[in-house]
Amino acid sequence: MMKKHEEIVAELEELKAQIREALDQAKQHLRDAGGMIGERARRTWIAHIEMALDHDHEWMGGGCDTTMQDTLEELANAEDD
Repeated sequence: MMKKHEEIVAELEELKAQIREALDQAKQHLRDAGGMIGERARRTWIAHIEMALDHDHEWMGGGCDTTMQDTLEELANAEDD
């Protein structure tokens, strides 16, 4: 049996929170490490992940055409089949 969109949205929102928490931990580890390695990571893969989650980030530029938050909102407004 297929899950209802409401259930999927709730589970994805929890995953998004977990991703955000893990990303915060990674950023702290990189700050602790110091130097250019951490800064390069912050400007590349951390930035990509933050921009993929939602539009609530410090980065300028286009970001993703469809963020995780966009998908959550689409699912929340879509009718179950």
